[in-house]
Amino acid sequence: MEEHYTQEDTEDITLADRQPLMNSYQYHCSTMLPEFFKGKHAVNSRAGMVMNIAFMESTEPQLKEGQLSTWKQYDDEYPCRIIRRKRIFIKGVYVVLFVVQLKE
Repeated sequence: MEEHYTQEDTEDITLADRQPLMNSYQYHCSTMLPEFFKGKHAVNSRAGMVMNIAFMESTEPQLKEGQLSTWKQYDDEYPCRIIRRKRIFIKGVYVVLFVVQLKE
């Protein structure tokens, strides 16, 4: 299980100018399941770090798998690519989870 930014830190983070409900710290793709290295929008093992970012349903940015976007924290901006977008049910609510890979 990856570590996450605190709720206070998450208030200063955006993906495509939308504030997430949750944002994991960056982690190396070597810890990901093999399924993320296959398919049309696979993780590039030579590119940057990966993060999980979740939004309450209907507040998420309208991004599709494979699309490029910008992840921001304070004044720092990083281009990223959407690897996976999935609607999941957690503790009685639906959230939209994005797996993104930073482009370095």
